[in-house]
Amino acid sequence: GGIAAHVVLVGRDPTPALRDAASQIGDVELTGAVESALPYLERPCIVTLPIQIGSGTRLKILEAFAVGRPVVSTAKGAEGLAVVDSKHLLIREDAETMASAVIDLWHHPLQRLRLCERALALVRSRYSWSVAAERIADSLGIVRHGPRATDGLSGEGRSITAAAPAPVPIR
Repeated sequence: GGIAAHVVLVGRDPTPALRDAASQIGDVELTGAVESALPYLERPCIVTLPIQIGSGTRLKILEAFAVGRPVVSTAKGAEGLAVVDSKHLLIREDAETMASAVIDLWHHPLQRLRLCERALALVRSRYSWSVAAERIADSLGIVRHGPRATDGLSGEGRSITAAAPAPVPIR
C-alpha cells in the first residue's frame, strides 16, 4: 500500500492556483506567512525546498539541519551553502525526482539519520554563531587572546546547535 503523509506548505502568499490545488487534495495544509518555520520543523518531517528562482543565503536549510531534519532541495534552493548532494542533503531538480527522494528517505531511517548527522556537523563547524564571530574577527584583523574570538561576544549563549535534538524517527 501507499504511505499516508500530511503535507504542510509553509510560506507567504500562496498563489490562487496553489490554494485551489491544495483544497482538492486531502492532507495538505497551507500556512501562509508564519513568524517562524521552527514550530513546523519540530515535527518529524522531511523538508523540501523546490526553489527555482531567487538569491540569498538559504537559512531555511540551515534551520532544518540544526534541528535534525533531512532536506531535499533543488540546487538553486541550496545555492551559497557548502553542501554536498547525498552527504548533507539530497539535490533533485523536478517534482517527480523530489517526491521520489522524499519517499525513499521516509522508508530508509538509517539514510535519514546519516544525512542529518552530517548536516548538523556542517552547521556546527561552518555556520554557528561562534564560527561566524571567528570569521568576523579574522576579517577585521582582531587579535584574539585565548580560545574565544571576542571575549563573550561570540554568541556562545545563542548557538543554534547547542540544544539541537537527535533526529526523530518518522513513523
